[in-house]
Amino acid sequence: MNNRIKWSEAATKAFILSIVTVVYEIIGVIFPTMPGMIAGLLSLLKLVVIIIMLRKMMAKDAIDRAPLSYGGTFRYGLAVCFFSSLICSAVITLLYTVVVPEIAEQLVETTFMVLEQSNIETMLDYNELSSGIFKYILFSKFFSCIISGMIISAILAFGTKTLNSDNPFDDGE
Repeated sequence: MNNRIKWSEAATKAFILSIVTVVYEIIGVIFPTMPGMIAGLLSLLKLVVIIIMLRKMMAKDAIDRAPLSYGGTFRYGLAVCFFSSLICSAVITLLYTVVVPEIAEQLVETTFMVLEQSNIETMLDYNELSSGIFKYILFSKFFSCIISGMIISAILAFGTKTLNSDNPFDDGE
């Protein structure tokens, strides 16, 4: 029984999973003044689609490598989410640096305007923040995607395990 993660398969499925987030971000760039309710519903739709897709991917992997425990299923879901986070953060950073760099500049200007209106003394340098904004976008998107992917994978792994074990990280070996 082979309970090792197939990294190439996880990366391929991650590419498919990341398409949902990239399309969501592109829609946000195309329609920046989208009403709040529509933006919220679109965000909820993105979350539901990602959960359903990841659930199907994890369930298929659990069936292909049965019997599999919670730990094996969780690791596979986490690998898919890790690769998807890499792809999403890279594409979104590319989107904000090449396609619509004015959005990043607006973000920096809005940040400084809010700080000035709040009378908060800041040690932030405008030029330093504006030159490093793309790094912040890359890392914040990556870590937010990986943390949410970890939580979703942990929840979904309970429903897709195929081996009953008292130890959640037992691989059934």
